[in-house]
Amino acid sequence: MSKKERLIITLLLFAGALISSYFALQTLIKYEIQNKVNHALDKFPGSVSYKKINYSLIKNEITIDDLKFSYQNYSAEIGKIKIDLPFSVSKIPPSLSVSIADATLSSNLPYMKEMLSLTDYHRNKVKINAAIIYLISGNNVNLSLSAEGKDLGSINLGVQLQGNLSTPSRLKLKKLELTYRDQGLVKGFLRKQAELAGEDVRTFKKQLISSLQGKLPPSVLIPLSNFIEAPRCLHLSLNPKRPITLHEAANMLKRSAPLEEISSKLNITLSICD
Repeated sequence: MSKKERLIITLLLFAGALISSYFALQTLIKYEIQNKVNHALDKFPGSVSYKKINYSLIKNEITIDDLKFSYQNYSAEIGKIKIDLPFSVSKIPPSLSVSIADATLSSNLPYMKEMLSLTDYHRNKVKINAAIIYLISGNNVNLSLSAEGKDLGSINLGVQLQGNLSTPSRLKLKKLELTYRDQGLVKGFLRKQAELAGEDVRTFKKQLISSLQGKLPPSVLIPLSNFIEAPRCLHLSLNPKRPITLHEAANMLKRSAPLEEISSKLNITLSICD
């Protein structure tokens, strides 16, 4: 055997060992993840099942297919959950991304039931897709959330915080951007509330807009009134002149601070979007 042939065989063996090690490690990590997921799901009081769990070592990504929950008269089915993990080990990961696709939830779930009861939505199920991402950069935390409920609406939220996630009470809001696109939720709310008030929708809208007069600055009142008249797309921006702690913001809401004060401190702007 020539020197060249021995070199080729050595390289092939080395490559084979690397590939085998890769798949062995990926299988081992997948096994550990599956055990941890099963252990966590075992604590759930209802029934839980899933079709399969996959793990990609190259992407450091976990996927769970066809996850199903049921508890008493509540149920949820999620077609796919994808979790993108960072390539670092720390108590609080510097970044994380979680997405949910093809989810079907019972419309009687807590909070959702209360929200939908204000509208004329009468279906037993709600179909949802959602994703949440956070990224830590120095002393800043950037959060983004997107979610869409079929025949209800969609939101895209971006938040910039100042501080450390390990001390959430000290986090300060630097900026918030929210875009809401209505697909039936607000329209259904206006129809239902008009019906309860014994008014037609047009009259109810006028009364609602009138009730806001003098309580909001024109920069907020005008676009909000336009949105009530024709609910399509609304963009909200909070850009405090100085970063405000989440505790301080929560206190304003808790003590029912005047809308003018909230709007001024948070520097709220509204605009109609396409």
